[in-house]
Amino acid sequence: SLCDTALGSWAGIAIQNVGTAQSRYENMLEHLGMRWGYVFLRAASHLAEDDLMQLMTQAVEMYLQGEDERNVKGSDYDGKLYTERKYELLGEFGGQRFDVEIDTIYGRDKATFLVSEQTKGVGSTISLN
Repeated sequence: SLCDTALGSWAGIAIQNVGTAQSRYENMLEHLGMRWGYVFLRAASHLAEDDLMQLMTQAVEMYLQGEDERNVKGSDYDGKLYTERKYELLGEFGGQRFDVEIDTIYGRDKATFLVSEQTKGVGSTISLN
């Protein structure tokens, strides 16, 4: 079965506050020259959390470096992580979609990541106008 999991932002930056405090924190990150955002994951529930985090990290690295495809390998999987550079929406967040096709000890599997950069509002709320 598939589970939907929202994972925290990249580079170890977890935005936990909301409202004014979050806004000040976001501005501070941008002032320091840091790019930040969120990664949303849809994956099979039988992959280990460490494996999911490795795949998420690689998707973010690919986004930041402009890569289209990368071979991936973990302790219990081997496969390909790729993007067609499609922009998709998840609620009010938008971002670039990444897909991974892997062979695991449980058989063939897939996962999808949505990388939503928030620096300067890049992937933030979409206007209905």
